Amino acid sequence: MNMSIEPIRNSWPLNALLQGFTDTTGSDEILIDHLCTDSRSVRPGSLFIAVPGYEDDGRKYIDDALNSGAAAVIYHLDDPNPVRSADVHVYGLPNLKESVSTIASRFFDEPSQHRLHVVGITGTNGKTTCAWLCAAALEAIGRKCGIIGTLGTGYINNLNYSRLTTPDPVTVQSDLSHLVDENTSFACLEASSHALDQSRVSGVNFTTVVFTNLTHDHLDYHCSKEHYSASKAKLFTDFAPKTAVLNIDDHFGLALSRCTNASRQITYGTRQGDVQLLHTEQSHKGLQVNLLVGERELKIETRLIGRLNAINVVATVAVLLALDIDIKDIEVAVASLTPVPGRLEPMHESSSLGARVYVDYAHTPDGLENALTSVREITCGKLWCVFGCGGSRDTEKRPRMGAIAERIADYVIVTDDNPRAESPQHIVKQILDGMKSTPSVEHNRRTAIYQAISNAKPADTVLIAGKGHETQQIYETSVKQFSDREIAKQALRSQK
Repeated sequence: MNMSIEPIRNSWPLNALLQGFTDTTGSDEILIDHLCTDSRSVRPGSLFIAVPGYEDDGRKYIDDALNSGAAAVIYHLDDPNPVRSADVHVYGLPNLKESVSTIASRFFDEPSQHRLHVVGITGTNGKTTCAWLCAAALEAIGRKCGIIGTLGTGYINNLNYSRLTTPDPVTVQSDLSHLVDENTSFACLEASSHALDQSRVSGVNFTTVVFTNLTHDHLDYHCSKEHYSASKAKLFTDFAPKTAVLNIDDHFGLALSRCTNASRQITYGTRQGDVQLLHTEQSHKGLQVNLLVGERELKIETRLIGRLNAINVVATVAVLLALDIDIKDIEVAVASLTPVPGRLEPMHESSSLGARVYVDYAHTPDGLENALTSVREITCGKLWCVFGCGGSRDTEKRPRMGAIAERIADYVIVTDDNPRAESPQHIVKQILDGMKSTPSVEHNRRTAIYQAISNAKPADTVLIAGKGHETQQIYETSVKQFSDREIAKQALRSQK
């Protein structure tokens, strides 16, 4: 279960907090000053919220919560209704999972309704990059913007790590509340398909919603692409934002443009849409994009790496337009953008005479192909790819990613990603099933990175894919500190 950690902000009478959700007659004297979905964080004054989850069921911990002093408990109604003593306030609610976010929003004084413009971003690839770029662009022109997503929660120069792309609904509302307390004007929130399916953000008032793309991923959870796409669509059909920003290069984005509940739309794409990508030039120094915004053509140079980031720049411009930022400020803001941590992030120094090394989070077939294609275009020598696939996750993508790496890279080293509960040898075998030739296999990821960097020539490029910004590696129940970024830098230093 996820932990919801919140200091006392104010006290809510239980009947006021749950008004409209369940009958709590006679509970006026019960005051709630803390919400939690994890029984281990219960304290006197807590409202324990017991819901069934993907890996565990919070209802199993009701007794633990009561023994820890919970003031009240609400639980999903299909629970077997164990007998409770008459003096304990335990309430069953139908569809509780869909209500938690709204209850939490009420507890935290509805933060997304007050002074905070929330931008919700979903898509298979590009969520993190777009969230970061939008926040960085807004900060560059003096607009304070927070982030809730894969890289953490907070601000681009001060992030607190979060285990999930989109935290549990209580934590989401708590994080938004803290941003309001910090006089923040904007927040970019990554809305994962899991979070949308599990109603983690159902109580958030989104000003703008953004769709990046839809490709193969997470079928271990969703079971079918239809369910996966339906979960993504909820951000556009189950909310009523002011503006929907849609990538209409993507077929699903085009379909969303016909069914969104947004008051207005801003579309973007390659030579189509309200914001159009006309031309891209790239080098190892950065990316230049020519855009058409309405009838105005913009030529913007950035330090972002890779052609794949061109469409992310277009999306960022479209979001800034949706937030009514002046076009001149948009030009200044976008020109200031730099690589996102773990997203085609250069590890080499610009003056280095050795191989160029990039770390990227690419962990899907589409993501890996885009990353490899982007660095291939700026590589004079050979292209090296170090990658693996995560365990206990979608297995269908493994041979596809092997085939992509073999087709685009000159040298491939297959290694471990986060094997989790699976056999690393089994994961590698499934990757190799998609390859015609046998690549190098080195299960020790540190050794694999060192091998690629030490063998690469000065004109070569090394792409280390799959983990990006992550700082841990998971084998069964063992979690060890591991950073592709730090290992790559160490390997480069050892070459000097």
